[in-house]
Amino acid sequence: MAQINHFLHEDPLVLTEEAEEEINDEEVCCGCLNRLAGPVYGCTDCKFYLHKSCTEALVSAIAVKGVTSVCMLNVPNDPP
Repeated sequence: MAQINHFLHEDPLVLTEEAEEEINDEEVCCGCLNRLAGPVYGCTDCKFYLHKSCTEALVSAIAVKGVTSVCMLNVPNDPP
């Protein structure tokens, strides 16, 4: 089971290959706010989910911008 640690959430996020089969239809990606589909990293206890593609895009954007600290981000504890 693949999992990652992500700076937007305190718990490890576990990879689910098919979100449609394992996660409630009402849940959305906390990155893009779109419906969950395809591979998703998530914390089912907290209902925090990110599309795999959103996770990778955010990491790439930070690397490109040269950001070394994300402490200035104002991220709510509760997903939308």
